[in-house]
Amino acid sequence: MQMLPVLSGVTVPHVKIIATIIHALLVTGIVTFTVGLLITSPALLITTTGLLGSGFGLFIITILVAMSRNRMKNITISAMRLALFALLITATLGISLLTSFIWPDININILLFTNLHVTWGILGWVSLLLIGVAYQVVPMFQMTGEYPKWMTRYLLRLLFIGLLAWSAMTIAETEADMLYGKLILLLCIVGYASFSIVTLWLQQNRKRKTTDITLLYWRFAMLSVLAAVTIWISHVIFPGLYSADRYPFIMGAILLAGFAISVMNGMLYKIIPFLIWFHLQHRQVSLGLGRKYAIPNMKKIIPALQAQRQFYFHLGGVLMLITACFNPTNWLAYSSGLLLATSFSLLSYNQIKAVQLYRDYDRRLKAASEATVRDD
Repeated sequence: MQMLPVLSGVTVPHVKIIATIIHALLVTGIVTFTVGLLITSPALLITTTGLLGSGFGLFIITILVAMSRNRMKNITISAMRLALFALLITATLGISLLTSFIWPDININILLFTNLHVTWGILGWVSLLLIGVAYQVVPMFQMTGEYPKWMTRYLLRLLFIGLLAWSAMTIAETEADMLYGKLILLLCIVGYASFSIVTLWLQQNRKRKTTDITLLYWRFAMLSVLAAVTIWISHVIFPGLYSADRYPFIMGAILLAGFAISVMNGMLYKIIPFLIWFHLQHRQVSLGLGRKYAIPNMKKIIPALQAQRQFYFHLGGVLMLITACFNPTNWLAYSSGLLLATSFSLLSYNQIKAVQLYRDYDRRLKAASEATVRDD
């Protein structure tokens, strides 16, 4: 909701109220979902269905309505539309699975629905959104060249169509359809790998050679995608190479923690300082101060040392988590959990300090504006 105005000029009406409601519904739904599974409470799981369904539904409708007002042709807007449809599919499958826990008499193929739910969540919602946003933010924030025209024009649509075709053949469950489904998924995997390779190439040949925290996170994320591609291909060629029990956890750890969370962390270290700087610049102009007062630049809003410290905890936690999936032991699992919890805590601390800085400068600007009015 914050990036829509920046990347596409689209504004969400009553954004603070709507965002607060959506956030409250999703957070509360996650809590009731977790507790409901731990204590096996149908009442809490029914509550979860309403909370998460309402939260995701309101989010999807809000963004689609906001984007419908934009008449500009924008690759990021197109990517967000596809990602939102992927989120709708993901949420629908997830709620269907949830209802099977509440009412066991509902006859659904849990393994099939889980496979579809996870694939659409990671390869659909998360990946399509991040790829679409990357087309703008990687050149903008990392001073790289533009992505190739063939990639920005065709890749996202082909990936979305490929996921739809793979889903249809997976649901059919015949031997021939399963084979064609694997071939289609292989083509999709090649597409994701191509995006990662092109991103790494653009970063390597960027105009500004300095390395910042966002670049570190994106590089680790792209390497995680390539690692997941390698493991998936080796698993298809040599089915017994990985334990059937461990393989889903290995892929989940690499794609969720190594790819998705890494990109989100890296984006936050650019988006939050940029928005704070942008709003403070606008604030002093709206208060009639012009450009009179020095606003801290983006690098000072979250110091590099603090961000790097958090990155290394994240890196250690993810690598240890992946190792624990290959070799499940208590000390590896608990150590990875501790490192990742520390990483998230440091990320929260860095964001809170950035918000405090914004509020402090906002108070200073208000005081300066009032003093100027009194002097006049």
